[in-house]
Amino acid sequence: MTRALEMLERRNFKNLMTMQYPWSNEVIAQFFATVWYEKATADHYGYMHFSIEGQPYYVSYARFGKILGFEFDDIDKHQLNCNPHRDIDLSFAYNEDATADDFYTVNNMRKVYRYFNLLVRQTLVPKIGGASVILSSMGPFLKAFQEGNEEDFSAFGFIYRQIQLTSWDPKKSCTHAPYIMKMIEVVTQNGFIKEVSHEPYRPMRISETAKRRGHKPSQPQPQSVPLPSSCATAVAYPEDVQGLLL
Repeated sequence: MTRALEMLERRNFKNLMTMQYPWSNEVIAQFFATVWYEKATADHYGYMHFSIEGQPYYVSYARFGKILGFEFDDIDKHQLNCNPHRDIDLSFAYNEDATADDFYTVNNMRKVYRYFNLLVRQTLVPKIGGASVILSSMGPFLKAFQEGNEEDFSAFGFIYRQIQLTSWDPKKSCTHAPYIMKMIEVVTQNGFIKEVSHEPYRPMRISETAKRRGHKPSQPQPQSVPLPSSCATAVAYPEDVQGLLL
């Protein structure tokens, strides 16, 4: 787990994964029902437009990034192309005896990438459904973290793109609510009743003795103590890493 956390921290994802912010389901639903995007030009970064309680608002790409704590050295990086598809070679993330049937599942996956997928699917790319299947949109993301061949890209740009993809797909639920809620309260300068508590995610340890494909692994044990929202010692003191925030 420590290596997976270090990989994500090197790309500026630590603050996002440990940010704690409650939200209002009604406000988030209004955001997704009204949001539209103004493309970037040579003169500006691009804007996100939305309405809350009938009042129109907008926020620039750069300002949204700053609200979430990103600096321009991340904001100005290119966005990762994370459109869902399964044409990317993920063999690097699997054990040597893995087959094509294992790809885009957790079967026969190297332990560091199993932890990586476990952490990301509960925080950065929320997924509802079978835990053994890897989202097609995770292919480009995993590839960008290939050890020894890592791709540099904007962490904020990745989250921004995930919000866009969710808003364009009516089959998806209203994800990334903590990030959106924080931005809305800053932009509107209003405080809302936030009835949904932002609970910590407690990652389960993958058993060292877990068998590979075709054998049932032992049940991993969840961690018992949530990580503080600041996550100040998550990488420096990995033995203290007990949970990440959803």
